[in-house]
Amino acid sequence: MKVGIFLVCLVPLGYIAWKFFNNKLGANPIRELEIQTGLWTLRFLAITLSVTPARRLFGTLAGTYTAVSAFTDYPLSVKRAIPFKAHGATELAIAAVLPFLPWALGFADHRAARNVCFGLTALTVVVAALTDWDGNE
Repeated sequence: MKVGIFLVCLVPLGYIAWKFFNNKLGANPIRELEIQTGLWTLRFLAITLSVTPARRLFGTLAGTYTAVSAFTDYPLSVKRAIPFKAHGATELAIAAVLPFLPWALGFADHRAARNVCFGLTALTVVVAALTDWDGNE
């Protein structure tokens, strides 16, 4: 079973190699390789998260974050109802709660799901630290 899964995971490598050897990577092949590997990484992450105990948690988290982003006051929003600083406060609140969710929801023994929570916490803190919250005023 593990060998079969490993071989299936090599399919993207074959696809990217085929594009490389057939000159299908476009004018900037390095950029295209970065995009392709990033997309396949996201696809595998989505597949992995869909079968872990944290599936419901991350679906809810993604939906909530998407809704907050859709109503935050910045250029790509649907409706500018939430101030940009309130969006930042929401991000920091999520970052404060994320590390404790594996224990609160009972999947702390599932190492991959627990580590995803820690990784998302780190990403959220870094993004919040690099964002100019007063730049929109």
